[in-house]
Amino acid sequence: MTSQRTSSDEKPESLESLARQAQQGDTQCLERIAERVREPLRCFLVSRVPHEVDADDLAQETLLRAFDRLDRYDASRPFTTWLFTIGKRLAVNQVLADKRRNARHSEARATATTVVETSFELDIWKRAQALLSAEAYRALWLRYCEDASVKDIAKELGRSTVSTKVMLYRARKRLLAEIQR
Repeated sequence: MTSQRTSSDEKPESLESLARQAQQGDTQCLERIAERVREPLRCFLVSRVPHEVDADDLAQETLLRAFDRLDRYDASRPFTTWLFTIGKRLAVNQVLADKRRNARHSEARATATTVVETSFELDIWKRAQALLSAEAYRALWLRYCEDASVKDIAKELGRSTVSTKVMLYRARKRLLAEIQR
């Protein structure tokens, strides 16, 4: 009596066997491989990237890369090890690219902020020059642009320290009132 295997008794083909058949041109094997490894591959990648949606994209990219380079697969080795290595490398590359992209965006934001601040500072100095006396403007410039002490400013302007403090106070107050309008 010969024994016949039923479909429930059949052992599924190994991934390595399917990969060998795919290497020989059987494209249906690629679909069967993808069906069997897509979800485990996605789960593997979820832990390696910051967003789950990235894992879905990377799983798809990994399968595409693997199928594109199937001729490089050594069928004497486990298929999943080869496939997951491709996925892991793609995940590492994506994380590094995201870090570089975020650094560039941060740098661009910092540059934009500096430009805005510089523009604002130039505007303030133009307003101060138009609004204040030459002596008051000079006193503010020395204090805030050249970081001179009140004593040094007083000496340069030929004033007392107290009158220099009063002039700086009044100049700041007047400039602030102008800016807040």
